[in-house]
Amino acid sequence: MTQIEKELAGLVKSCAKQYLNQRADKVDWEQRRYEIAVSISNGVVARIGLNAGGREDEVASFAVRFADRLIMQLKAEANRTRSIKLGNHDPRGYDKEGGER
Repeated sequence: MTQIEKELAGLVKSCAKQYLNQRADKVDWEQRRYEIAVSISNGVVARIGLNAGGREDEVASFAVRFADRLIMQLKAEANRTRSIKLGNHDPRGYDKEGGER
């Protein structure tokens, strides 16, 4: 993992925590994906400079991959949080049916 990827991974975790403090019931995931990808792209461009040296496609692809990863984590965490609120949580890592999560 490159330094940029490490820094953005930290950003992903930070964004996930911030998002979980908000209501997740009615999320427009495509809109969120766009917003996250734009934020990541801005961060990468700020880091490497305005002249990406012909790496625009690489930056765009990277931003979308991170957006997808963040959304996947947000959905998983929202489901886990919802499960805890509904009483389907076992701190040992098992659901009520006895299967591992």
